[in-house]
Amino acid sequence: MLKGNNDNILKNRNVSHIGCIFFIQRWSELTYEKTIDSYQCSIMNPVVSLKECHNILSLILDGTYPTLDNLTDSKNELLRLLRDDWIIKKYNINLFNSLLYTANMKIETKYENVKIANLRQLRSKVTYQLKMWIVNSKLNNFLKGVSFIFYRCHVV
Repeated sequence: MLKGNNDNILKNRNVSHIGCIFFIQRWSELTYEKTIDSYQCSIMNPVVSLKECHNILSLILDGTYPTLDNLTDSKNELLRLLRDDWIIKKYNINLFNSLLYTANMKIETKYENVKIANLRQLRSKVTYQLKMWIVNSKLNNFLKGVSFIFYRCHVV
């Protein structure tokens, strides 16, 4: 148990419902930096990797990154994370297939204007998929439920 998260401290902060106490303690343990890695939430997941791809695409189009090496590495990492993520496969197969298609897109490098057009197209696809991920995310519903639980804990 983490220091500062025992039952008495939480009860002194007017958290008295046993379910709320359990939830706060477990959530703290899962997100605490010194928790054993196998119990922690994964920091690198497909959403974070997709955001990283979007940032790299923007930097390439701005001219900050002169080559596509960073994008290639980021896309490979996204593919690996997607293939390992059983949740998106199970709950949103359409988004999963769309992300795989996007991560496998080839960038034509022979002509500069074609390369830039391909990069812009890829960035727009990544932007759209990030928005779709957020809209379709079950996490939003989960967080609404969690905020309701905390509200109920403080009211009771």
